[in-house]
Amino acid sequence: MSIATSNIGQTTHMNALLRNLRGQMSTAQSQLASGLKSESFSGLGTDATISVSMRGDLARMDTYISSINTALGNTEIMDKAVNNMTSSARAVLTTLVGQLRGGDAVSESVNISAANALDSIQNLINTSLNGRLLFAGDAIESAPMADEDALNTNIQAEMAAWQAGTQDAATTIANIDAFSDTDIGLSGGLAAAGGTTVRVDDNLTVDYTIKANNDGFKDIMKGLAIIENLEYKSNDVEGYWALYDSAMGLIDSGSRALDVDVANLALASNAMDDAASRHEETKVVMDKMIGQVEDVDTAEILTRLQNMQTQLEISYRIISSMQETSLVNYL
Repeated sequence: MSIATSNIGQTTHMNALLRNLRGQMSTAQSQLASGLKSESFSGLGTDATISVSMRGDLARMDTYISSINTALGNTEIMDKAVNNMTSSARAVLTTLVGQLRGGDAVSESVNISAANALDSIQNLINTSLNGRLLFAGDAIESAPMADEDALNTNIQAEMAAWQAGTQDAATTIANIDAFSDTDIGLSGGLAAAGGTTVRVDDNLTVDYTIKANNDGFKDIMKGLAIIENLEYKSNDVEGYWALYDSAMGLIDSGSRALDVDVANLALASNAMDDAASRHEETKVVMDKMIGQVEDVDTAEILTRLQNMQTQLEISYRIISSMQETSLVNYL
């Protein structure tokens, strides 16, 4: 009886070992199929904290990259819009510079060119992308160009006073120079609107603000509006050309100011690109580190599976041999 009892005990022990071995093989096969050490963080043991922390860092970088890409899309559209504005303004300026000075007024085509350029610029000031008005600062839902007729209405009033002789050209120029944002047709809330910024990493925020009430925009629009509404005054030829020269100066200074804005926009875009590149490079390193924590070594798993398969086959043979050994063999 002691021999039989011993044999049964050995068989029970071997069966337990087999169950454990099959469990290990099942785990290894799952790891081989998924490429992961565990389907859950809890299965990583002490490495779980490292994995969770690094994945949190990756998620934060992805958020930064997404924000940067959105901002870069904004700056690209802003750059094109401002360059279109300065191109329109400078085309008119080139015509004005080439105009022969004398007693006669400039041709009506110059007035029309200025009107067309002004209309184009006023439309471009309300440029938007994905519902965001790009030249409104942080007041992204309020159109910066609120009243396209206001500027011409106010310029015409000044020109009428000059034509009527109730004010001279110098006063007219000074009055136009003093126009407020709302006199030009811009939103009254622009002055209080904040800047346009993007957080590109934990320690850096990039400002890419170009607001429609910048002097560059206002000077160009005032200069073009003067030319659009300028009519010859035979009894004040000097005043006529003073207004003409004032308009040229405004268009030129405004275009130069916008050139500076475009240059600053390029610097902001470069800072965003640099930050995005840093994040992408860091992500590559962190992905490798996460892989070291979470991923299995395929070659090592295959070797383990082969070893366990061999152990399993040996165990089956042992159990089979033990089962064939009955009590009769010992009688």
